[in-house]
Amino acid sequence: MRAIFTITCGAVAVLASWLMGCGSGTSSHAVGNEGDATTDAGTTTGDSAPTGEDGGSSGGGVTGDASSPQADGSSEASSPPEGGAQGVLPTCGPLATLPVRTPTYFVDFSVGNDTADGKSLGTAWKHAPGDTNATGGPASAQLVAGDVVLFKGGVPYYGSVAITASGTAMSPIVVEGGAQQGWGSGSAIIDGQEMRAIGISVSGASYVTVEGFEVRSFDKTQNSTGINVNGGSNNVVAGNWLHDIYYPTNPNPGTTTWEQQLGNGISVTNSSGSAVYANKVTDVGNAGISFSADAAEVDGGKVECNEVTNMNWGIVAPLGDSVAGTHMSGVTIAHNYIHDFDHYEACAAWHRDGVFVFARPDDGTLTIDNFEIADNYFEDTLSPDFGSTAWIYIEYVCRNFNIHHNILNASRAYYGIRILGDGFQVQGNHVLANNVIANANGMGSYGLHIMQSSGATLVNNIFYDDDTAYFIATDSMTGFTGDYDLLFATDGTTDIVTLDAGPAASPAGTSYTLASLQASGYELHGIEANPQWSVPFANISTNPIGFRPLPTSPAKDHGKMLTYTQDVAGVTIPQGAGPDIGAYEQ
Repeated sequence: MRAIFTITCGAVAVLASWLMGCGSGTSSHAVGNEGDATTDAGTTTGDSAPTGEDGGSSGGGVTGDASSPQADGSSEASSPPEGGAQGVLPTCGPLATLPVRTPTYFVDFSVGNDTADGKSLGTAWKHAPGDTNATGGPASAQLVAGDVVLFKGGVPYYGSVAITASGTAMSPIVVEGGAQQGWGSGSAIIDGQEMRAIGISVSGASYVTVEGFEVRSFDKTQNSTGINVNGGSNNVVAGNWLHDIYYPTNPNPGTTTWEQQLGNGISVTNSSGSAVYANKVTDVGNAGISFSADAAEVDGGKVECNEVTNMNWGIVAPLGDSVAGTHMSGVTIAHNYIHDFDHYEACAAWHRDGVFVFARPDDGTLTIDNFEIADNYFEDTLSPDFGSTAWIYIEYVCRNFNIHHNILNASRAYYGIRILGDGFQVQGNHVLANNVIANANGMGSYGLHIMQSSGATLVNNIFYDDDTAYFIATDSMTGFTGDYDLLFATDGTTDIVTLDAGPAASPAGTSYTLASLQASGYELHGIEANPQWSVPFANISTNPIGFRPLPTSPAKDHGKMLTYTQDVAGVTIPQGAGPDIGAYEQ
């Protein structure tokens, strides 16, 4: 009988409860400058896991044809149509169910023997191929396309495994630890014993899948990584639970002197088209998931349907080196649940963010382009101090991002979203559409700040914040448009927007009421009103469905018709006379 494995400890158990089809579901975005809609990464071929070829999240966006030379001196990149091209994204539910595979080799660290042939339950190896401690069969084994290395469930594996051989699109190499295989009890365990700095690595290889493991307990004195992918392309990391990479709780209550920015859950570097999905990552001093380019070109990739918590950065996408040709484009970060930065004290000097995408601080010709950040849910009820700098932070020369249908619940954050050229004057041309930015945390916090990044479009967003909805700096006013947004300040202020603002630390500028804003040509269809959440704001935590407004909400049918096909819950747009403002359609 074929076992079916649903990840109950991972992201999808949480995500599936509120993503009825993974939502906004289906936008893709343009890739590079060609505007080609690429293939959907969610389809499976045979027993292979979804590949990481670029696709997208919820479809479309605002129509537009802006294209201009770059003020930062870098090569021209045309603006996406407010939301990008259309496509279809796989739902989180199917991504959570790992396929049952036919093993090639069996690994049982408890009773296996490296002198056996490793090809049956009764002749399992102790070590896996790629472990430097392996002898005999696993030491000499050469993995080939289609091989499946199955680890016994519930058995701690005390070692590090490095995969250097490649599979193919039709026949990936699979390192399998999933409980759906029915061997042992639960997931296989990669245990670092608090002394190793790496669990499983994929180096220079393509079409390798690592799935279904519990990965835990690494060296806290090093920048340890649970699963590391470096180079190659089209690799998949799926359905794993990574924890105790750094300290899960404060080992020295009352002080933060012990804390270091160490430990990553999953790291993917220089691996175009790779996918990280349906994992749960917790207890990391640095990044839960990192997807980066370092002295290389990375084109396409997906980070989807993951849960990340107890971390410094939830999901980070940086350029790691100032080498000519370093570039990243066409990556989708979608349908992730990012919450609760720290369950213990945190060093207030740290720069902490839910999704942090940044190019280089020292070279304005190196860019990140055409990212889609969509359908993610952010919330924080456990951090005991300031929480974060921003839920979404875009820094340096980043261009043509499609940021839509995200729900940003209150955190002890300064801003819900922050976009900053940080020394470079960037023609960003970012689109922010149908987001819920609810940064009402009682700290006088704000919704959005944009500086040194021109050409931004705001449309169909709900701003529900302590004070000002958004700040647009003087250097970012060129090409800026804002319309069809719902603006609400919980402190009762009527000066709802600030234009020609200054830096984030002191963003004084010209404050506008909605009436004066409209007289200046902005938010002509905007609304200043309570959005009427269906659940009291203070009661919305792990389940964002409360951010679906009531049927009497002024957001209903009041949005601009874009090209998004679904809302954050997979509901077709529109349902009424027009699309709704915000992440939900009703």
